[in-house]
Amino acid sequence: FSHGCRLIHRFGRKHKNNALSDGQSPQSHKRLIVIIGVGCDICNQTRIEKVATKYPERFISKILTNAEMAQMQSRSDKMAFLAKRFAAKEAIYKAISAHISPPPSWHDAEILNNEAGRPLVTLSERCHNALGKLAGGNNQNIAYHLSLSDDAPFVMAVFIVSQS
Repeated sequence: FSHGCRLIHRFGRKHKNNALSDGQSPQSHKRLIVIIGVGCDICNQTRIEKVATKYPERFISKILTNAEMAQMQSRSDKMAFLAKRFAAKEAIYKAISAHISPPPSWHDAEILNNEAGRPLVTLSERCHNALGKLAGGNNQNIAYHLSLSDDAPFVMAVFIVSQS
């Protein structure tokens, strides 16, 4: 992905004459967004549950931060929560792995849910530095997006890093 994919977004509503609703030309509304990293992981929740049952404190504290563990305790779907965090962190590290050494620890990324259930990602300084390297040394206008999904027993995470 060294060159990335170029995506052009237009803002505003198009009319028949190819003008936008605000009267400006489509060219004035283009913003270049380049995808500079993608990570994806699928995980079997049953496998995570077996390991978590065999080594409960050790495994869970290795994968989750304190804040993630606290959020997990308030959930009825604890193993799905744990499996999603496992898959999400794997996806994040796959997206930046070429630019971080030594490899990241499980606590270099934290994924919590907001009130609406949307995953919110917090990355360590090491991960932010790797994102800068991924962007060719330019840390400006970097955005990252995480999507989590599940269909028991499988969970999936996709992490996309973009720069505008």
